Formats: sequence, C-alpha cells, structure tokens
Amino acid sequence: MRLRTGGTGICQAANSNSLPSRGLITRPKVLQLDEPTEGIQPNIIQQIGRVIRILCYQRDMAIVLVMQFFDFAFQLGDEFTVMKTRRGVVEQVCR
Repeated sequence: MRLRTGGTGICQAANSNSLPSRGLITRPKVLQLDEPTEGIQPNIIQQIGRVIRILCYQRDMAIVLVMQFFDFAFQLGDEFTVMKTRRGVVEQVCR
C-alpha cells in the first residue's frame, strides 16, 4: 500500500533546482543564488552561466552568487567579495 504524502511528486533535488525559476516570476531586481552549480552535471553548468548572463544584462538584474569555487563566479561577475569565516577578506575586486 502506498502512502499519500501530499507532496508534488518531485524529488527534493529537482524541487530545489526549480526554486530560482519560481523566484523570477516576481521580476526581482536582485536574485541570490546559493551554490547554483552544486550537484549539477558539467555540461549543464555552462548553460547555467549563460542564463545568469542573460538575467543580468537583458533584465537589468543584480545577481548575488554564493560560491565555494571562485572560477565559475569570476567568469560571470563584475564585482566580488571574497569571504573567509564570515568576514570580507577582499572586497569589490572589479574587472
């Protein structure tokens, strides 16, 4: 017998990956993405980067990326704050 959970039928990982798209419905001026590439296949990561660029430039939106790996953010960003133990170590390294 199968229990009814009242859920959406979407696994937790797929559901969390759809959250950024839900947030875009309200057309925000700032969007924070926390580790948007974590657990994603490498070929999809490039597509995520393209979408982030489109959101920044075509929708006039600021995007705050919270990343452990600097390379992905460096390819996309204009300004950076590198933090260590919750304190800014380097701020606003602009390209």
